[in-house]
Amino acid sequence: MPIAQFRSYILLYIDALKALCENGCTSRNTTTLWGNMEKGAKRMRLSNRKRLLLTLGVGLALAASTAASSADTILTDDTFASVAFDPSSSGFSPTGTSVSASVCANCGSASGPGLQAVFTNSSYTGGLSSGVGVLDTALTYNPSVAGSLGSFSDSANKQVTTTGTLPATSPFRILLEQGGNFYTASVDSIAPNGSFQAVSGSDLTASDFSQICLITCGPGAFGNPGNLGPDTPVALNFVNGGAITFGILYEASPGLGVTSTTTYDDLDIDISTTPLPATLPLFAGGLGVIGFLRRRSKSNTCSALDAT
Repeated sequence: MPIAQFRSYILLYIDALKALCENGCTSRNTTTLWGNMEKGAKRMRLSNRKRLLLTLGVGLALAASTAASSADTILTDDTFASVAFDPSSSGFSPTGTSVSASVCANCGSASGPGLQAVFTNSSYTGGLSSGVGVLDTALTYNPSVAGSLGSFSDSANKQVTTTGTLPATSPFRILLEQGGNFYTASVDSIAPNGSFQAVSGSDLTASDFSQICLITCGPGAFGNPGNLGPDTPVALNFVNGGAITFGILYEASPGLGVTSTTTYDDLDIDISTTPLPATLPLFAGGLGVIGFLRRRSKSNTCSALDAT
Protein backbone atom coordinates (compact mmCIF):
# COMPACT_ATOMS: atom_id res chain seq x y z
CA MET A 1 0.00 0.00 0.00
CA PRO A 2 1.47 3.44 -0.91
CA ILE A 3 2.50 5.57 2.05
CA ALA A 4 0.26 8.46 0.98
CA GLN A 5 -2.77 6.18 0.85
CA PHE A 6 -1.94 4.63 4.21
CA ARG A 7 -1.58 8.11 5.71
CA SER A 8 -4.95 9.22 4.33
CA TYR A 9 -6.67 6.26 5.99
CA ILE A 10 -4.97 6.99 9.33
CA LEU A 11 -6.18 10.60 9.09
CA LEU A 12 -9.69 9.30 8.44
CA TYR A 13 -9.55 7.37 11.70
CA ILE A 14 -8.18 10.36 13.61
CA ASP A 15 -10.83 12.70 12.22
CA ALA A 16 -13.53 10.29 13.30
CA LEU A 17 -12.11 10.06 16.82
CA LYS A 18 -11.76 13.83 17.09
CA ALA A 19 -15.37 14.28 16.01
CA LEU A 20 -16.48 11.92 18.74
CA CYS A 21 -14.37 13.72 21.39
CA GLU A 22 -15.68 17.12 20.37
CA ASN A 23 -19.35 16.23 19.98
CA GLY A 24 -19.77 13.92 22.96
CA CYS A 25 -20.23 10.17 23.16
CA THR A 26 -23.83 10.02 22.01
CA SER A 27 -25.11 6.88 20.33
CA ARG A 28 -25.36 8.72 17.02
CA ASN A 29 -21.79 10.01 17.20
CA THR A 30 -20.51 6.62 18.22
CA THR A 31 -22.30 4.96 15.29
CA THR A 32 -20.82 7.53 12.89
CA LEU A 33 -17.35 6.99 14.36
CA TRP A 34 -17.34 3.24 13.94
CA GLY A 35 -18.97 3.54 10.52
CA ASN A 36 -16.15 5.76 9.29
CA MET A 37 -13.55 3.45 10.78
CA GLU A 38 -15.17 0.44 9.15
CA LYS A 39 -15.06 2.18 5.76
CA GLY A 40 -11.40 3.00 6.24
CA ALA A 41 -10.56 -0.51 7.35
CA LYS A 42 -12.29 -2.03 4.32
CA ARG A 43 -10.41 0.28 1.98
CA MET A 44 -7.19 -0.77 3.66
CA ARG A 45 -8.24 -4.42 3.31
CA LEU A 46 -7.44 -5.12 6.95
CA SER A 47 -8.42 -8.19 8.87
CA ASN A 48 -10.58 -7.85 11.95
CA ARG A 49 -7.49 -8.25 14.15
CA LYS A 50 -5.66 -5.50 12.32
CA ARG A 51 -8.69 -3.25 12.43
CA LEU A 52 -8.74 -3.63 16.20
CA LEU A 53 -5.01 -2.92 16.47
CA LEU A 54 -5.30 0.17 14.27
CA THR A 55 -8.20 1.51 16.30
CA LEU A 56 -6.20 0.89 19.48
CA GLY A 57 -3.12 2.62 18.09
CA VAL A 58 -4.92 5.70 16.85
CA GLY A 59 -6.95 5.83 20.06
CA LEU A 60 -3.83 5.72 22.24
CA ALA A 61 -2.09 8.42 20.23
CA LEU A 62 -5.15 10.64 20.22
CA ALA A 63 -5.76 10.09 23.93
CA ALA A 64 -2.21 11.21 24.66
CA SER A 65 -2.46 14.27 22.47
CA THR A 66 -5.84 15.15 23.96
CA ALA A 67 -4.42 14.86 27.49
CA ALA A 68 -1.51 17.06 26.47
CA SER A 69 -3.75 19.74 25.02
CA SER A 70 -6.20 19.82 27.94
CA ALA A 71 -4.42 22.68 29.63
CA ASP A 72 -6.65 24.59 32.01
CA THR A 73 -7.67 23.80 35.57
CA ILE A 74 -10.13 26.25 37.11
CA LEU A 75 -10.17 26.76 40.86
CA THR A 76 -12.89 28.92 42.37
CA ASP A 77 -14.46 29.48 45.77
CA ASP A 78 -17.50 31.73 45.97
CA THR A 79 -18.46 30.86 49.55
CA PHE A 80 -15.00 30.93 51.20
CA ALA A 81 -16.03 28.05 53.43
CA SER A 82 -12.47 26.66 53.36
CA VAL A 83 -10.53 29.78 54.27
CA ALA A 84 -7.58 29.39 56.63
CA PHE A 85 -5.99 32.46 58.19
CA ASP A 86 -2.30 32.76 58.83
CA PRO A 87 -1.63 31.69 62.46
CA SER A 88 0.18 34.96 63.25
CA SER A 89 -2.00 37.40 61.34
CA SER A 90 -1.04 40.15 63.80
CA GLY A 91 2.61 39.89 62.71
CA PHE A 92 2.06 42.60 60.13
CA SER A 93 0.81 45.22 62.57
CA PRO A 94 3.28 47.85 63.81
CA THR A 95 2.76 49.02 67.38
CA GLY A 96 -0.29 51.24 67.53
CA THR A 97 -2.13 49.47 64.71
CA SER A 98 -4.27 46.36 64.41
CA VAL A 99 -5.54 44.17 61.60
CA SER A 100 -8.08 41.37 61.56
CA ALA A 101 -9.54 39.23 58.77
CA SER A 102 -12.77 37.30 58.55
CA VAL A 103 -15.30 35.75 56.20
CA CYS A 104 -18.42 37.89 56.02
CA ALA A 105 -21.78 36.47 54.99
CA ASN A 106 -23.10 39.36 52.91
CA CYS A 107 -20.30 41.88 52.33
CA GLY A 108 -19.54 40.70 48.79
CA SER A 109 -20.28 42.60 45.59
CA ALA A 110 -23.68 40.89 45.18
CA SER A 111 -24.47 40.84 48.92
CA GLY A 112 -22.90 37.38 49.09
CA PRO A 113 -19.91 36.04 51.01
CA GLY A 114 -16.64 37.93 50.98
CA LEU A 115 -13.18 38.00 52.53
CA GLN A 116 -12.69 41.11 54.59
CA ALA A 117 -9.73 42.65 56.42
CA VAL A 118 -10.07 45.62 58.78
CA PHE A 119 -7.05 47.84 59.48
CA THR A 120 -7.11 50.32 62.36
CA ASN A 121 -4.43 52.87 63.20
CA SER A 122 -4.88 54.26 66.69
CA SER A 123 -1.48 55.82 67.30
CA TYR A 124 1.13 54.80 64.71
CA THR A 125 2.93 57.59 62.85
CA GLY A 126 5.65 55.61 61.07
CA GLY A 127 5.82 54.54 57.45
CA LEU A 128 5.37 50.77 57.69
CA SER A 129 2.40 48.94 56.22
CA SER A 130 0.11 46.51 58.01
CA GLY A 131 -0.88 43.25 56.42
CA VAL A 132 -2.54 39.88 56.87
CA GLY A 133 -2.32 36.69 54.84
CA VAL A 134 -5.42 34.65 54.02
CA LEU A 135 -5.17 31.20 52.45
CA ASP A 136 -8.11 29.41 50.85
CA THR A 137 -7.62 25.65 51.12
CA ALA A 138 -10.34 25.13 48.50
CA LEU A 139 -7.88 26.67 46.04
CA THR A 140 -5.12 24.06 46.15
CA TYR A 141 -3.14 22.54 43.29
CA ASN A 142 -0.43 19.87 43.52
CA PRO A 143 1.95 19.93 40.53
CA SER A 144 3.45 16.58 41.54
CA VAL A 145 0.05 14.94 41.13
CA ALA A 146 -1.89 17.02 38.60
CA GLY A 147 0.95 18.08 36.33
CA SER A 148 3.58 20.78 36.19
CA LEU A 149 2.08 24.23 36.62
CA GLY A 150 3.15 26.29 33.63
CA SER A 151 1.48 29.57 34.61
CA PHE A 152 -1.78 30.80 36.08
CA SER A 153 -4.14 33.73 35.92
CA ASP A 154 -6.33 35.09 38.69
CA SER A 155 -9.24 37.44 39.08
CA ALA A 156 -11.39 38.86 41.85
CA ASN A 157 -13.46 41.86 42.87
CA LYS A 158 -11.97 44.29 45.36
CA GLN A 159 -13.45 47.08 47.46
CA VAL A 160 -11.68 49.54 49.75
CA THR A 161 -13.56 51.78 52.18
CA THR A 162 -12.16 54.03 54.90
CA THR A 163 -13.16 56.47 57.61
CA GLY A 164 -10.52 58.84 56.26
CA THR A 165 -9.26 59.68 52.78
CA LEU A 166 -9.14 56.84 50.28
CA PRO A 167 -5.61 55.89 49.20
CA ALA A 168 -4.50 56.76 45.68
CA THR A 169 -3.84 53.08 44.89
CA SER A 170 -4.40 49.72 46.53
CA PRO A 171 -2.52 46.61 45.33
CA PHE A 172 -3.94 43.18 44.55
CA ARG A 173 -1.44 40.76 46.09
CA ILE A 174 -1.73 37.04 45.50
CA LEU A 175 -0.42 34.80 48.30
CA LEU A 176 0.92 31.28 47.74
CA GLU A 177 1.91 28.67 50.32
CA GLN A 178 4.03 25.63 49.55
CA GLY A 179 5.68 23.42 52.15
CA GLY A 180 5.12 25.96 54.93
CA ASN A 181 6.78 28.74 52.95
CA PHE A 182 4.97 31.83 51.69
CA TYR A 183 5.29 33.77 48.45
CA THR A 184 3.60 36.86 47.08
CA ALA A 185 3.33 39.01 43.98
CA SER A 186 1.52 42.26 43.36
CA VAL A 187 -0.38 41.47 40.17
CA ASP A 188 -2.75 44.44 39.85
CA SER A 189 -3.98 47.56 41.64
CA ILE A 190 -7.00 49.80 41.78
CA ALA A 191 -7.68 53.45 42.49
CA PRO A 192 -10.22 52.93 45.30
CA ASN A 193 -13.58 54.66 44.94
CA GLY A 194 -15.59 52.87 47.63
CA SER A 195 -17.13 50.41 45.16
CA PHE A 196 -16.13 46.93 44.02
CA GLN A 197 -13.68 46.91 41.12
CA ALA A 198 -12.31 44.03 39.08
CA VAL A 199 -8.68 43.04 39.59
CA SER A 200 -6.72 40.36 37.76
CA GLY A 201 -3.32 39.01 36.84
CA SER A 202 -2.31 36.82 33.92
CA ASP A 203 0.48 34.46 32.87
CA LEU A 204 2.01 34.38 36.34
CA THR A 205 4.99 32.07 36.77
CA ALA A 206 7.13 31.09 39.75
CA SER A 207 9.65 33.80 38.89
CA ASP A 208 7.01 36.49 39.48
CA PHE A 209 6.81 35.63 43.19
CA SER A 210 9.02 36.62 46.09
CA GLN A 211 9.29 34.61 49.28
CA ILE A 212 8.13 36.51 52.34
CA CYS A 213 8.47 36.09 56.06
CA LEU A 214 4.84 35.70 57.07
CA ILE A 215 4.99 33.80 60.36
CA THR A 216 8.38 34.18 62.04
CA CYS A 217 9.02 37.89 61.42
CA GLY A 218 8.28 40.57 63.95
CA PRO A 219 5.83 43.48 63.74
CA GLY A 220 6.22 45.69 60.70
CA ALA A 221 8.22 43.14 58.74
CA PHE A 222 5.95 43.34 55.71
CA GLY A 223 6.59 47.02 55.18
CA ASN A 224 10.35 46.82 55.74
CA PRO A 225 12.18 45.59 52.61
CA GLY A 226 15.12 44.48 54.72
CA ASN A 227 12.92 42.01 56.61
CA LEU A 228 10.70 40.80 53.79
CA GLY A 229 12.64 37.65 53.02
CA PRO A 230 13.23 34.73 55.40
CA ASP A 231 16.65 33.71 56.67
CA THR A 232 16.67 30.58 54.47
CA PRO A 233 15.17 31.15 51.01
CA VAL A 234 13.30 28.20 49.48
CA ALA A 235 12.44 28.40 45.78
CA LEU A 236 8.80 28.17 44.75
CA ASN A 237 8.44 24.97 42.71
CA PHE A 238 5.78 24.91 39.98
CA VAL A 239 7.19 21.77 38.36
CA ASN A 240 7.29 18.92 40.88
CA GLY A 241 6.97 20.58 44.27
CA GLY A 242 4.32 19.94 46.89
CA ALA A 243 0.77 21.26 47.00
CA ILE A 244 0.31 24.99 46.41
CA THR A 245 -2.47 26.81 48.25
CA PHE A 246 -3.66 30.13 46.87
CA GLY A 247 -4.89 33.12 48.79
CA ILE A 248 -4.71 36.89 49.22
CA LEU A 249 -2.23 39.09 51.04
CA TYR A 250 -3.91 42.20 52.41
CA GLU A 251 -1.89 45.38 52.80
CA ALA A 252 -2.85 48.84 54.04
CA SER A 253 -1.29 51.94 55.59
CA PRO A 254 -4.21 53.84 57.14
CA GLY A 255 -3.50 57.29 58.51
CA LEU A 256 -3.54 58.13 62.19
CA GLY A 257 -6.99 57.55 63.69
CA VAL A 258 -8.27 55.93 60.50
CA THR A 259 -9.94 52.55 59.94
CA SER A 260 -9.64 51.00 56.48
CA THR A 261 -11.62 47.97 55.26
CA THR A 262 -10.64 45.85 52.26
CA THR A 263 -13.06 43.25 50.87
CA TYR A 264 -12.57 40.63 48.14
CA ASP A 265 -15.02 38.26 46.52
CA ASP A 266 -15.25 35.89 43.54
CA LEU A 267 -11.63 34.77 43.66
CA ASP A 268 -10.83 32.55 40.65
CA ILE A 269 -7.59 30.82 39.69
CA ASP A 270 -7.06 29.59 36.11
CA ILE A 271 -4.09 27.21 35.92
CA SER A 272 -2.34 26.32 32.67
CA THR A 273 -0.56 23.03 33.16
CA THR A 274 2.33 21.40 31.37
CA PRO A 275 1.38 17.85 30.20
CA LEU A 276 2.54 15.08 32.50
CA PRO A 277 5.41 12.97 31.15
CA ALA A 278 3.14 9.96 31.64
CA THR A 279 1.32 10.89 28.43
CA LEU A 280 4.47 10.31 26.38
CA PRO A 281 4.53 6.49 26.67
CA LEU A 282 0.83 6.50 25.76
CA PHE A 283 1.52 8.53 22.64
CA ALA A 284 4.57 6.43 21.75
CA GLY A 285 2.59 3.22 22.24
CA GLY A 286 -0.09 4.42 19.86
CA LEU A 287 2.44 5.39 17.20
CA GLY A 288 4.18 2.04 17.73
CA VAL A 289 1.02 0.12 16.94
CA ILE A 290 0.40 2.23 13.83
CA GLY A 291 4.02 1.78 12.73
CA PHE A 292 3.78 -1.98 13.22
CA LEU A 293 0.73 -2.15 10.99
CA ARG A 294 2.45 0.01 8.38
CA ARG A 295 5.46 -2.31 8.32
CA ARG A 296 3.22 -5.36 8.08
CA SER A 297 1.32 -3.77 5.21
CA LYS A 298 4.57 -2.91 3.41
CA SER A 299 5.95 -6.41 4.02
CA ASN A 300 2.82 -8.04 2.63
CA THR A 301 2.99 -5.81 -0.46
CA CYS A 302 6.64 -6.75 -1.06
CA SER A 303 5.88 -10.45 -0.61
CA ALA A 304 3.11 -10.22 -3.18
CA LEU A 305 5.51 -8.54 -5.66
CA ASP A 306 8.18 -11.19 -5.05
CA ALA A 307 5.63 -13.91 -5.73
CA THR A 308 4.96 -12.43 -9.16
